[in-house]
This record gives sequence, C-alpha cells and structure tokens, in this order.
Amino acid sequence: MSIQSFITDLITKGYCCFTYIQVKEALGVSDIAVRAALRRLKQKGELAHPLSSFYVIVPPEYRVLGCRPADHFIHDLMKFINAPYYVGLLSAAQYHGDAHHRPQQFQIITTQKRRPIACGRIKIAFITKKNAEQTPTQNFNTSQGAIIVSTPEATAIDMVTYPNRCGGIDNVLTVLTDLVKKMDANKLQKLASTTDEVTWLQRLGYLLDLIKANHLSNVLHKSLENHRVRARLLIAPPKKTPALEKLAAKLGNNKSSSSYETKNDKWKLIINKKLEKIILTTNRLILRTWKPSDIPLMAAISSNPLVMEHFPTIQDITATQALIDHINQHYEKFGYAAYAVEIKDTHEFIGFVGLNHPSFEIPNFQPVELPIVEIGWRLSSQHWGKGYATEAAKAVLHYAFTELNLGEIISFTVMANSKSRRVMKKIGLHHSETDDFDHPELDENSSLRRHVLYRLTRDNYQANQMIEKRKK
Repeated sequence: MSIQSFITDLITKGYCCFTYIQVKEALGVSDIAVRAALRRLKQKGELAHPLSSFYVIVPPEYRVLGCRPADHFIHDLMKFINAPYYVGLLSAAQYHGDAHHRPQQFQIITTQKRRPIACGRIKIAFITKKNAEQTPTQNFNTSQGAIIVSTPEATAIDMVTYPNRCGGIDNVLTVLTDLVKKMDANKLQKLASTTDEVTWLQRLGYLLDLIKANHLSNVLHKSLENHRVRARLLIAPPKKTPALEKLAAKLGNNKSSSSYETKNDKWKLIINKKLEKIILTTNRLILRTWKPSDIPLMAAISSNPLVMEHFPTIQDITATQALIDHINQHYEKFGYAAYAVEIKDTHEFIGFVGLNHPSFEIPNFQPVELPIVEIGWRLSSQHWGKGYATEAAKAVLHYAFTELNLGEIISFTVMANSKSRRVMKKIGLHHSETDDFDHPELDENSSLRRHVLYRLTRDNYQANQMIEKRKK
C-alpha cells in the first residue's frame, strides 16, 4: 500500500488524522521510507505535524492555514497522549453562542502540563487544572466528530478563575453578557453547593451583578451563607519573582497597591479594578457605562462638522468632558442615561445611544408621565449606514419599557435631519405634526429652530410586540 492510498482510505472512513505507528503498520516498510514519505507530503502541505508521531490530513481548503482547525483533531490528539481534556474558557464560550470573542489560541483544559502547540496558523494552548475530569462538560458535534466542551456554567467559573487567559477581567465581563443567556440557575446552584472554593463564587457573583443577571447571582450569594468568607481581591496580584521582591523592598514599595480600590460588602470583595457596567448587548454592539478613555474619542466625534450638522455648534474636548460628566451624574441619579457604544468584535468605541431628560420645557407638549424621557444617539460618521444606531436604539427602547417601566419615550430633531428621523421610524416611534415645536433655546432666525417630535407609549409598544409575535 502507498501512503497516498493509506490517506485516501482514512478520508473515506471519515478520519482526518493518524499516528506514526498506524502508517508504518499499513505501509509495511522501513522507518526511513515511512519518514521520507511523510516528509514529502508535509512539504506539499498535505500533512500537518502538530505533535511528535501524530499527523493531520490537510485538505486543500485548509492549506493556507497550514493545518486543519483544532476542533477537527483535538479529541484524537488528547486520546493519543492519554490525557483527559475539555475545550474551555473563550474557546468554550464560542460553542455557547459567543462568536464575537474568538481567541487567538484554541484553549484546552487538562490535568497534564503541556507546552502550547503551533501548527501553521493553528495554535493550541493547554491550561492545567487539578481535577479537570470533575468539571461538567457536554459534547458538541463538529464535521469530524464530537468534542468535549465545558458547560456554560463551568465555562463562567473557569473564566473568573483564569481571567488572564481570557484577555483580562474586563473581557470576562463582556463575554459573560452573552454566556448568561445559556446558563442555568439550577445547574449553577448545584456547582456552588458542592464546591469548597469560594473565591470564584465571590468574583462571578460580583460580575453577574454588574450585568444584572440577578437570577444567577442570587443563587451564588445564597451559597456563600454556607461558607466562611473572607475579603478577597477581585483581581489577584501577579506573583513576584525573588528579583522583583528584592527590588520592591529596596524601593520601599513592598505592599500591593492600586490606583482604584473600593470594597463590595455584599460579595466581600476588594474591587481593585474599576469595571464599566455593561447595560445591554445586541448581536453586534455593547452598550456600557463610560470610561476615561472614551472622552477624547467622543470629542473627536462631536467636533466633526458632519456629525454635528444639525446642532448649533461643534463640541471640543472641554464641552465633551462636561457632557460625559452630566451623563454620569444622570446615571447615578436616575439609573439610566446615554450609554457608550462599542463594537463587540473589535471593542471599538463608536459613540453613544441612550436616554436623557430634555434640558428645556417642550412648548405645548402633553407628556404621558413626568419626567419626560427622550432617546437619542450620536455615532461616528465612519459607522453610519451600517444599522448600528437602529440596532442599539431598539435595544434601549425595549430596556426602557420592559426593565425601567417607563411610560413613554420621545425623540426629537430638526426637520432636515432625515437620517435620525429614519431611525426614529424604524424603532417604532410615531410622528404627529401637532407635537412639532420651535426650540426655545435657539434664535428665532435659526434654520435649526423648528423641530419634529416622535413618541411611543409603553402600552403601544407592548401592543406592537404582541402583533409581531403573532406574525411569527
């Protein structure tokens, strides 16, 4: 049998990888001949060699990568090295629906210490975990068979245990916003009731509170009652090498410190890193509270004449700082405001969408309730025409009526602002000429003075939702 016949036979049977022993037995020739045949196929790109004596068949569509995707062969590879495993952390989160945080490495949790694998562009990272076999898992089918993946609940626990493997605690929080949709409170309670480790309970509970997944955080908080809990850091400090310890002692800075530190009594955590609250997520976007690095980015947007075409003036960084200060104060006082918007895939900040109270009295307007709440948006012109404003505004509108229980949402703009008016219509707001008004804070001769007003009550929103459900 030739090596090409051997590989063709494997492909016919649905296999995508093999071991050195298998090919040597099939060919029945010397080691030198087998290795030479394997080397020729590797040079052609038809074989990949991720591990000693383990080979992966690479079809034409994957040769640009230098290897098949890791999930095609990882089950066979781990079986070959006789190591228990499961796909974990960010790689596991992908299988549970979070396709926006594709890790650079395929992350495998196992009991054995192993070096990472780099095979062409495919990289596999191994994370050692004691008693990994006891972690709840489930099978996922791939084109080459089933692989073992941690359950959503176990994935969340692992992420708060190994945040540095997940791009930091900020990224863990972002991934959790999607992962919680697949997490089961009863399964999480079972894990919490059988653990002796309380650190993950504290950290995960705190993060779940931040994203308002109260049905899950309540389960963890109740489980803490059965443990003696001491205060812990949200983020454990990095371990110092002896050389760093010596240097720190010499500099008189041997105590760990943080520029931001506060205490959360509920979870008995010392919060040594400020995290932005993620208010809402959509298919493509994250709506969150503001952070200092947003200020210059927002200033760049607000100083763009195209973006500010329908406003009296552009805003410099001082005016932008004042705007964001006002937004933050509004959020602290009322629990809602204009939210910073970033793209899930890239974490690029693109502007704001959210809720506010008008700063002036709207002439002759009869609101359903007070205070009047408006929905508004301001996005970078580079991201116009992609549906981001509509996508985010729909999410905010739903949140306003279903979570905040607001009675009515309005929006207004100058008559010539066709782009914003189009968004108002798309999210379901209605226009009546009787509500249009002259802006009292603009000069009588200003071309921007005349405004159109769109509005929607909670009752009408709920009625529209019922109609949409029936259509489906």
